[in-house]
Amino acid sequence: MASIPTDWGLPDWRDSSAYGNVSEWSELRWRWEFTRRREDVRTTFLQYADETHKSLMASPRYAEMRPEDGKTPDDPSFWAMTPIEPMFGMIGIPNPRISEQPLLDHLFTKSHGVVHIGHGKDYLDFEEWTSVFLPKGAVAIEFDINRPLAPQIKSAEVTLAGLAKLKQRRRHRSKWLTYLRALDGKEAGASWSVIASVLLGRAQREQLHAPQSASEIWDQAHSLMFNWPD
Repeated sequence: MASIPTDWGLPDWRDSSAYGNVSEWSELRWRWEFTRRREDVRTTFLQYADETHKSLMASPRYAEMRPEDGKTPDDPSFWAMTPIEPMFGMIGIPNPRISEQPLLDHLFTKSHGVVHIGHGKDYLDFEEWTSVFLPKGAVAIEFDINRPLAPQIKSAEVTLAGLAKLKQRRRHRSKWLTYLRALDGKEAGASWSVIASVLLGRAQREQLHAPQSASEIWDQAHSLMFNWPD
């Protein structure tokens, strides 16, 4: 296993602008940002990155691969592959040091097929073209009748429940950047008092229970890391 790094490519948690334009982040990008901060994900990547890289190098096509193809563990498109798939709801494990991953549309797994979400009759997005048109709030899920249906149906039930939770959770999306900053602040060794002084508003900072409020923000962020809706 590779040595455990001290730098996981996290922004300066004290500066919100260090995270970039988060308003443009997709749902999958948010999910990856929380996922890559998990200690078990990082450890598993380190455990299998070298082994996966050696397997790639054994391929006769390795010399033709480019960095954008995920040629080495330091490339964004590289996924460490584990003997048990999937782990952490992912087909493989990208490098947790790298924030911007190009293959997020294919990373997170489901047993069933594509999920089509209705946006209403006035919705049209040529980058997400689909022949399935649904009323706003409706969902259609594809099933493969050539594969066992029971696992697909079970996974679909989880997905539908997750979508319902996600609709509720999206109301709190404005808090997700604060959640990431709380996680990063604690990882950087900041105390609850310091985290509170940076993340909370002036009125909240002046309250006696401000450190407790910062701790509660971290708890909510930590819960989201491990309970993202499928």
